[in-house]
Amino acid sequence: PHTWRRMLYQERMRRVDDQIFTAFDFPDCGQVRAKRPVSTTPLQALNLMNSPFVVQQSALIAERAESEAGQGAGAVKRCFELLLGRAPQAAELKASLAVSHKRGLKFVARALINSNEFAFVP
Repeated sequence: PHTWRRMLYQERMRRVDDQIFTAFDFPDCGQVRAKRPVSTTPLQALNLMNSPFVVQQSALIAERAESEAGQGAGAVKRCFELLLGRAPQAAELKASLAVSHKRGLKFVARALINSNEFAFVP
């Protein structure tokens, strides 16, 4: 886990399909392109929400947040810091705590991974 990075850095083998990349219109590794076309499809959001990789990473992030910050608000704040690089706003903290109490912190992490703020680098 200490070597996992965002997909930008993942090694890619030619002629090997990776479903999470395919959903995001990953370019053919056999071709050289100066610029990728921009696209957004509903499949991208569904893939991020249901991908076994994302589910696994969400659980690992939740475990890390709880081990570093304890339970409750501290863990939610740590999830925001780890995934978005910032503290949650008051309304975000309140909503995230409600989700965390009802479904668990891993669902909060999964929602943050699926947020526009996480997916798009400014």
